[in-house]
Amino acid sequence: MSYEQIGVGYAHARRTEPRIEAVPIPWDCVDGFFHSYWRRPSAYLQEPVRRGSSVWARIGEHAEQRAIPALARDLDSGAWEQRNAELLDLESIDLGARLLITPDKL
Repeated sequence: MSYEQIGVGYAHARRTEPRIEAVPIPWDCVDGFFHSYWRRPSAYLQEPVRRGSSVWARIGEHAEQRAIPALARDLDSGAWEQRNAELLDLESIDLGARLLITPDKL
């Protein structure tokens, strides 16, 4: 795509009133991004899961070394489930993902 096409698309989008829609994340999402496991936090205890999400790289090793044992303790004791009981029956949740939709004709 050329810069001219991008400019035309941007100008068109401004004239055509694009809409923004929430993208709910299902509880069993398999994409592997950070929010995929919002109802399955035990997945974060797995090293490959954490390495597959850039969030863990951004928070740093020190924070990760504190967070993972704390999460394991909370899961083992039932504290996580008690604190998040309202999530456990949800099929999906709005965690801020958005989709920008514009008419397909320029």
